[in-house]
Amino acid sequence: MAIKCPDCGSETCQSFRVITEEGTQFFNGRGRSAGVGISGNGGFGVGVGKTRMKGVQQTSLAKKTAPPAQRDTGEAIAWALLVFVVSVGISVGTKNAVVLGIGLFICTLIGLNIYQTEKYNKTTWVKIYEKWEQSYLCRTCGKSFVISPPIGAGTEEVAVSRDGLFP
Repeated sequence: MAIKCPDCGSETCQSFRVITEEGTQFFNGRGRSAGVGISGNGGFGVGVGKTRMKGVQQTSLAKKTAPPAQRDTGEAIAWALLVFVVSVGISVGTKNAVVLGIGLFICTLIGLNIYQTEKYNKTTWVKIYEKWEQSYLCRTCGKSFVISPPIGAGTEEVAVSRDGLFP
């Protein structure tokens, strides 16, 4: 079954998933280099080195159609641990319970942030990701659109929404 663009009727439509996969390349390389040089005052030098390159290269279209990222809690957890350790250390060293109380209060706020982030990842992000999985781009007119339910869901009729992820 060909996907037709709701605006121009073209069948040159691709899913965001395919566009992202086609426009993303991963690279991993190693190299060795050596050099010889002479300085302005007559000094002599030799250098040897190893290099390692690793990364991802994406087309601009692949970046625009990339799946939504989940929110990360790793940094917040690290901050909570740091605040806790520092506040315990200061309160033990100075025998000041107020510092410990302030540190625990800050840790509680960070914990609430972590909870909200996890809640977002388990509810809101899932809905956004499902919409991304149903998103298509017309290669003729450039319009994006969402098809629901997903193809293969057992229905012959396909409802099309024009409130795609692109403006």
